[in-house]
Amino acid sequence: MMKKRIRKCLTMTLCAILLFSVAAAEEPVLSDREKAIMLADKAIEEKYGLTLLTREYLSCSVEKEAENAYTVRYGGIEGLDDVLGIYQVAVENGTVTDVSWSYDGEDTSGGLNAMAWGRDQLMTMLRINQETGSMDSIYEYADEISDRRLEADREAMRSLCVLSREQIDTIGASAIRTIYELTEEQASQLVSLYEPEDTEKDYWYVRIDGIPCVMSWYGLGDDEAEKALQPDGIRYREKEGTYWVYIDVQTGAVVEASFSYGIGGNG
Repeated sequence: MMKKRIRKCLTMTLCAILLFSVAAAEEPVLSDREKAIMLADKAIEEKYGLTLLTREYLSCSVEKEAENAYTVRYGGIEGLDDVLGIYQVAVENGTVTDVSWSYDGEDTSGGLNAMAWGRDQLMTMLRINQETGSMDSIYEYADEISDRRLEADREAMRSLCVLSREQIDTIGASAIRTIYELTEEQASQLVSLYEPEDTEKDYWYVRIDGIPCVMSWYGLGDDEAEKALQPDGIRYREKEGTYWVYIDVQTGAVVEASFSYGIGGNG
């Protein structure tokens, strides 16, 4: 009787092992999203030579555009996003329809001194990490390249600007009055914070959603004046603070505006 029980247990155990082995051998069920990522991985490896190892410095994001249509993007990790750019793959109904890199066509020669970093630079980064165990020197190169790119872009925006400083400030003041609904008295007290010697300063030119913009900068109210407490116990006055208006350098359209009271050093 005992032998029968042992044989029965062994038989059941063997059956369980066989069932598990069969189940493990079956293909897993993958979502359309994961399938799109797999296709994108293969696409950038085929076109740009980016293997799983070289993608160590890239982060992947996926956006669903429509039913079974995805855009897969690979961007550099923080601190390397500018030099590595963005790889983008469009996948629709299980087929790759487009593969691109934001620096397509740019010169990648020159090692880590190149303005755009592709596969060669990624391999160099791996070797540096292998030899030093540190990212410090890589980030130093990346910061320098980012600064050069930023200055070149700002110079390009300056050359595109068709607006005079008077036009910029007029548009800025008008936008502040409209967007923040200033009274006539408040609008008349706006003071431009532009200084002629600051014309070429970096912060005057920025891109917002890819649009080249020039900044108009205004203040309202006297920061140094001691203001009496209002009934609610607050000295700050509504709408008295600093305003920034960003204007399309080519069309004069207001792209964005922001405001800060400068409380606690904010602004």
